[in-house]
Amino acid sequence: MSAQLSEFTLAQALVELTRAVPGVAGLFGGHFGEIATYGRGGRVPGIRIRTEEGQVLVEVHLIVTYAPDMRVSALAETVRNQIRQYVTTLAPAQGGTIDVVVDDIVVPATPPEMRTP
Repeated sequence: MSAQLSEFTLAQALVELTRAVPGVAGLFGGHFGEIATYGRGGRVPGIRIRTEEGQVLVEVHLIVTYAPDMRVSALAETVRNQIRQYVTTLAPAQGGTIDVVVDDIVVPATPPEMRTP
């Protein structure tokens, strides 16, 4: 994964993988869009990938959906495990650190029929 395009392509794949995890509302690209992976096709906000000394380093910034039984640490660990499994299948010898940061929690709107008077 030494080429920038490879990092960009991996970031694009990780967006779909991450958003498929229940409880993930989206990715946080930073207040000024500074959290991203850049490539020929543009940028992938919310995921920063770099390669150092042959190791793929992944940083994912999440927005999660609040639920009464939600455990943020468990959700972050689920995302981390999904990413690790995916990266390991692509490049087993290049696994590095995977940092998962929860930047925001959104509270879903309560439907009118469920509101208490």
